[in-house]
Parts: sequence; structure tokens; C-alpha cells
Amino acid sequence: MEVARKTTGEPTDAPLIAGVTSHVPAQGDAQTVKRVEIFASIEAAERQWRSLETQFFTSVHLSYDWCRNWLEATGTEPVVVLLHFTGGGRIMLPLEIISQGGAKVGRYIGTSYSNLNFGLFSPDNMQFSPPLLSAALSEAGLKLDLLALYRTPERWRGVANPLMPLDRVVSNNQAFQMTLDGGFDKALSRINGKKRRKKHRLGERTLEELGGYEIMHGDDPETALRLLEAFFVQKAARFDKQGKLDVFAKPDVQDFFRRLVVTKTEENVPLLRLSAVQLTDGRYGAISGVTRKNGHLICQFGSIDEDMASELSIGEFLFYRLIEDACANGQMMFDFGIGDEAYKRSWCDQITTQYDCYLPLTMKGRAVGATLRAIASTKQAIKANPRLDKIARAIQRRIS
Repeated sequence: MEVARKTTGEPTDAPLIAGVTSHVPAQGDAQTVKRVEIFASIEAAERQWRSLETQFFTSVHLSYDWCRNWLEATGTEPVVVLLHFTGGGRIMLPLEIISQGGAKVGRYIGTSYSNLNFGLFSPDNMQFSPPLLSAALSEAGLKLDLLALYRTPERWRGVANPLMPLDRVVSNNQAFQMTLDGGFDKALSRINGKKRRKKHRLGERTLEELGGYEIMHGDDPETALRLLEAFFVQKAARFDKQGKLDVFAKPDVQDFFRRLVVTKTEENVPLLRLSAVQLTDGRYGAISGVTRKNGHLICQFGSIDEDMASELSIGEFLFYRLIEDACANGQMMFDFGIGDEAYKRSWCDQITTQYDCYLPLTMKGRAVGATLRAIASTKQAIKANPRLDKIARAIQRRIS
């Protein structure tokens, strides 16, 4: 085994770069793994990271700018692993390090606010044995007990996920999607378009009776930040009404989203684009935040004015307009994200099952991984039982 460390200097094309441990397996070692690189910072990994994220199947949640903003906002400790396989394939794992059950666990950066984490890898047919991969990572000096890679699909856009040989359980969260191929009329026809159009016309008349409206977008930083602050207020009111914990209340989480809405992509649009239905009296009836990457739009969050909820389905009104616009611009899919809600099922014609994958690197990691899998399986069983799910939600509300 050859291990080298270098802590100063700039990244180069050489095998050993700044902040990287590079390991070349010896004969008899994991033959499917040619080399393992462990990056001490995301900056050291940026060149190869940006190269891999251009793949059409890579999720926006694993993009360099998404993860960079998360780390800058939260101060979470990162480690980036790059696996080189003998056939020329590469897999990059951008991880944040957390402590669970006394173990050091590496999970995808920003896991708490991501889904459909489908990967940073080259589209090669990579086959590997999990035990041999675990041994290669340990020998390369990865100081973790367990890899826990949450919410990743088995296949996406016709591409197989090379991580599926890992131990896995079905995630508690499915992704709900509406395919847009064929244009807006065809997309609506798959989900009872006649009824949907009628509902939208009724909503439009109601908004006109309230004084009129416009659909606005946060394409400049000032507008984006104003809409985001309004979203935080609306969402807090919604969670309070439901007796739920406000997952957007933490200062570092809010800072993360503030960074996203002012970060521009290569297409010069916000990485997270905010849109709203604004009434002439200044109220925002509904607000949504949507990302776009390679024709795949994901609604990261949404909120409504609680005072308007009884008058019309203002949130669905905004979705209608966003989906119509997406079709006009040749987008391929509108993704409502995770969380099983009736309105999502009413819009969607595709549901993607996601998996939580585990790779223990130590005995402690094996024990913690087994516990996490058991917890995930228990949650899945509770969610599948309406009576138990109701009890669990009541307990969660009391705790929060």
C-alpha cells in the first residue's frame, strides 16, 4: 500500500494534490478499485467534482455549489472521497462528518435538506464487492466508522446506481414527479387535465375578484431575499398551526437558503429560484423555491398565505403556472420532492423509490449501521400503518 500526504500547495493534475491522501491498492488488494483519493477540503476536489457533476443524471443536491453553500452556512466538517476503478470509472462521495451512537458517520453533504441523491460518477459499468471497498477505504486512511448514504434511487434516467451493492433499506421518503414530455397539454392529459384547467380558471377568477395578481420571480438578489424572508414567515405560521417543528427556523439553515437564492448557475439563473403569486395589495398568496438541472426541476419548498387558504388552492395555482412555464421551456420533469401529500399524488404520474445505503468501515460502524437500518425499517412499517402513523405524528408534535 502506498500512502502519501501533502498539506500545502495548489491542486494539480498530479496523483498527489493539496490536502489529499492517495492510495493505490497493492496486488491482492481490492482489484476493482485502482486508487482512492481522500480530499481534506472541497476546494481541493473542485476540478474533478465539477467535471463529474455535468453528467445529465447527477442531482443538484450533489453539485459543488449546493454543497459549498451548505458547508459555509453550517460549518460542518467535510471529507470528499474519490474512487478510481480499474475500468476507468470514478465515483465521488462528498461527505459531511457527524457523530451517531459514538461513531463517526459520513453522509452526503446537506443530507437534511436533500433528496434524490444520485450520484457523482462516470457512466461506466462499475462492479465492486462492498467488503473489498470497505477495506480499500480503511487502508486509504478514511477516518470514519460508517458511510450512510441516504435517499438515493436504484436507477435514474436509465442509468444504474453503482452504489446499489451496498447494504440498503427502502427510504421513508419517496420522490413524487410529473413527467413533462410532449408539452403542457399532454402532461395535463395524464392527470385529468380537464378538471385541472377548470380548477385553475376558478382560482384565476377568485384572484381577480381580490384585486388582481402577478406571477413574480426572484431573479435578482433583492427580490429573491425578500421572497425568502416572506417564505420563512409563512412556513413558520403553517408549522405552528400544524403543531410541527419548524425545520427552517435555525439561523444556519436560513443562511444556507439565503446563499442559494443569490448564487447563480452557469445559465445565469439562481441556483434556487423563488417564485410567488403576488396580489395587488402586496400579499404573497404562495411562494415556492425550485432548482433546475438538465431539465429536472425540483420544488425544494413551498408556502401559502394561511388567510387565503380557505378561498382557493393558491399553492396549486402557482404550481400550475410553473409547470406550464417549464413545458414551454422544454423541461423534462417537475419534481415535488419528498413527503407523501395528497396534492403531490394528484399532480404526479411517477413515484421514485429511494434507498438508504450503508457501508461499515469498522466494527463500531457495523453496529451503528445495523441500528440505523433497524430504525429505518421500523419507521417504514409505522408509516405503512395509518393508525401507528397517526400515533407517531402525535408523539412528534408533543416532543416538538
